[in-house]
Amino acid sequence: MRAVKEFLQNDVLGQASPRAQAGPNSHPDPDLKVRTALDRAAAGITGKFNAAPEVEAAVRYTIGSAYTDLGLYPEARQQLERALEIRRRVLGAEHPDTLEAMQTLGVLYMHAHDERRSEVVLTDLLRIRRRLLGNQHPDTLGTMSDLANAIGGQGDWARGAALLEELLENERRTLGEQHAETLVAMNNLSTYYTNLGRYARAAELLRKAVDAKQRSLGADHPSTLLSMNNLAVAYRKMGKYAEAEALLGKVLESRRRTEGAEHPDTLASMNSLALLYQAEARYEDAEPLLTQALEIARRVRPGNADTTRFMSNLAEIYWKQGKLPEAESLFREALDGRSRTLGPNHPTTAAVMISLGEMKLEQKRYGEAEPLLREAIGVYRKSAPTDWRRYYGEAMLGETLAGLGRPGDAAPLLASAYDALLKTKDSIPAERRPILDTVRNWKSQLP
Repeated sequence: MRAVKEFLQNDVLGQASPRAQAGPNSHPDPDLKVRTALDRAAAGITGKFNAAPEVEAAVRYTIGSAYTDLGLYPEARQQLERALEIRRRVLGAEHPDTLEAMQTLGVLYMHAHDERRSEVVLTDLLRIRRRLLGNQHPDTLGTMSDLANAIGGQGDWARGAALLEELLENERRTLGEQHAETLVAMNNLSTYYTNLGRYARAAELLRKAVDAKQRSLGADHPSTLLSMNNLAVAYRKMGKYAEAEALLGKVLESRRRTEGAEHPDTLASMNSLALLYQAEARYEDAEPLLTQALEIARRVRPGNADTTRFMSNLAEIYWKQGKLPEAESLFREALDGRSRTLGPNHPTTAAVMISLGEMKLEQKRYGEAEPLLREAIGVYRKSAPTDWRRYYGEAMLGETLAGLGRPGDAAPLLASAYDALLKTKDSIPAERRPILDTVRNWKSQLP
């Protein structure tokens, strides 16, 4: 569209030219940043296209997409929401440009950690695309993938997995088992299976994905390494530590060589290897890996979800080594970070509460453990009701109440939690299965 091109050329890119900055009301800036140019352009949209709302929507969509690429999500949201509003009014709710804006806005909400709003937009979009295009159209499949990510981002792995299963079946049928999009769906579904404790199913998918990616993309391709790393995680949770370590060693070496020591993927592999060492009680090997990963993440990606993950995992290592003040400090920092980025009612936030509550229980600091465990259990009951950590949290609360001299309240909690843990034991990672003996002992010690 010519008007859009002219606006972007003159009002955005043209702002950096010496002539545009030479006017009496301008302040020349030879190092004008893209952000500054976008801000100035965004401020000049209102009233400029009153006679051409479709052009205004296109301009706002383009600027909003640029803001998104820069990670400036509040600014992007303002432009994209307005673009969608105009397109719905001018073009109609089911016009391709309107649907494009819905997709982009839904993904933006995810970037901004507003997964609930993302789910609302993408659910509506998927309904429209299913009806207009059918279940196997590429646009429909893309929306299904994004919607599954929005659902999983809220910790609802079961519902997200169901959508990804449908997506994978459709992509296998339309694109084939070896297609890049099919392999992406396989990898994403395996992650959901891992989060649901379906480790064998995750590993089965990932072995196929790794084999296909090694043949089509090569052993050092980032996508191949991602699936290898995820397969190693599944192996660790199944108790196959030797297989996991062999894979992680290859992935970490390759990522350091091809992506660099400070790349997020490299840090993720360092974290995965550290968790393997922790599972084997090799704390002296795990600590330096996590310490280095956290130091880099604090410097390169402060406030990122990965940074808080490294904090929580290093806190666990400190705890197991008896470095309790250092552990509590990091747990608290991780809890604050996850509450801010994911929200206090996300299962990942609750997982930190569970760990900190467990450390307090181990120290017999029952009064401090109780509120942490109660809050975490409340989150799990709402967002992940069948997660083994919910039942272990309930068992720990029972033991806490027993420690506070309330055996009558503790007994039913411990009994029901132990029964639930037995039913979900296959979803408990191998390194955590000793909790079954621990909870049974707590239960047997009550009068």
